[in-house]
Amino acid sequence: KECMESGSLDNIRLKYFGVFYVCPARAKRLLEEAKERFSKQYITPKQYFKIKSNIEKYLKNLENEEDESED
Repeated sequence: KECMESGSLDNIRLKYFGVFYVCPARAKRLLEEAKERFSKQYITPKQYFKIKSNIEKYLKNLENEEDESED
């Protein structure tokens, strides 16, 4: 809730669904949930690695943007 009210959400684009604003903490939680679902074999390796790469790319972009704004 704090993240939503802060006004500092970044947007991400999900194929076929549009652009959404995502809190970095939510993205990290989604990554943890994907790991858990993969370990329980609820999702295929292909699905897991696709989710993982998308979220990690998003988090890396956030870090790069923060580094650039500090310079």
